[in-house]
Parts: sequence; structure tokens; C-alpha cells
Amino acid sequence: SCKVCNSSLKGDVDMNYRDFVHPYKEGVNSVLKFRTGKTVDDFLGGNKPNKKIKLLPVKNADPLLLARARKSMELFEIENIYNEHRDIAEEIFKKSFDNSANHIKKYSELKTDKGVKLFETPQELFRHFIGNYMDEQDFYRRPLAKFQNDISIESGIFKRISDIY
Repeated sequence: SCKVCNSSLKGDVDMNYRDFVHPYKEGVNSVLKFRTGKTVDDFLGGNKPNKKIKLLPVKNADPLLLARARKSMELFEIENIYNEHRDIAEEIFKKSFDNSANHIKKYSELKTDKGVKLFETPQELFRHFIGNYMDEQDFYRRPLAKFQNDISIESGIFKRISDIY
């Protein structure tokens, strides 16, 4: 975790692999997903519901890893912190609504004046639309990567981008 969380939230807690998950070595992607529980219409409708971000267990998650992951998420107040980023979730939902499969496909075919493709891979296209990394092994490279990835899956834009390549 960053210095702020490490000092203010972790404090003197003894972090060990028996009780906690190392976010970069084990991660929580296989056991917890960020979810809003909302649809594109909920996000964009005039009567906006409370869009609380939750960390929900993955179906058939390893119970021991899940327990350790939850303990880590509670210690670092992950749900509270990520709820400060609800605007990013809303933006991803808007991008999902604004960008049909055909629109995204057209972007995937864009070329420079010299004929060089702008987006060679789905990962490059994802970074263009979402502003973060698509693959779990790259989540450590930029803040909010897992969060943005999970919300892009929930909103449907992840599948639209993946289906093109």
C-alpha cells in the first residue's frame, strides 16, 4: 500500500501471510471483485441511486484466501477509500453506454497518416477507453487498475473491447 495507508491505517499491525494477503504477490482478483450492483440505466437515469462500491466474493473462491483478503481489505478500509472514487465508476458506465461495439471496432482500426495502427492490442485499446491496465499482471503499474478493470467488466465495456481482437 502507499505510504499514507501504510502509516495511517496499518500502523503497527504485524502483517504476515498467515492472516493477510500481499496485494502484489497474491492479489485478491481471484477472490474479490469491485461491484456497484447497478446497471448502465441506473447510473445514467435521472433518479440516480446510491452507487456504493462493494467488494464481493467471487463464486467458488478459495475460502482461506478469501478470509485473508477480507481481513486485509478491512484493515486498509478499501471499500471506504474506493467509494471516494465512485465518479470513476460512473465515468466507466458512461463510456460503456457511449461506446457501442461498432464504435469501439472503428477505434481499433484507426491508423496514423503513415498507416501505423494506433491500437495494436486490446490492452492498448482498453487503456485508451478506461485509462488503465486490462491484465491482472499489470495492475501494480497504476493506481485503481483492479477497480477500473472490475467496473469495466460489470459495465460491459471490457467484453466489447475483448471481443474485437
